[in-house]
Amino acid sequence: MSSFIAILLIALLWGTADLLRKTSSGEVSSQLLAFVFNLGAAISPLVLLCWSVLKNRPVKGASLPVVSSLAGGLLVGVGGVLLFDLLSKGGSASTVFPSIRVLSLITVAAGGVLLFSEPINLRLVFGLILSLVGIYLLLLK
Repeated sequence: MSSFIAILLIALLWGTADLLRKTSSGEVSSQLLAFVFNLGAAISPLVLLCWSVLKNRPVKGASLPVVSSLAGGLLVGVGGVLLFDLLSKGGSASTVFPSIRVLSLITVAAGGVLLFSEPINLRLVFGLILSLVGIYLLLLK
């Protein structure tokens, strides 16, 4: 599968998941919704992991990547509780999710440059500035 097709598929899956988050928010506690959402997110990789074990394919593991993944999952969990809380208080799906995505992109871009010495160029900076302008326009009342 090409990277472009994979990106489109992931965007479609995650965008649909975001819409489902919005439809489920409001009547149940944010903590319960975040738990159930993340439990659902854990089922797919668990099934694939079990499939690999049943097919006698080696499952590689090293402490740093596993700990980093766990820490990332914990951060996603806390963010999920905050997100469900925001949506239950009337947050609009059409502004909340795009704003989070763009601000997440900026976090990842800055982290990539600062932590992993990834190159920074004018196109990256210009794209991030345009993204910030887009958030401003989305949130403008």
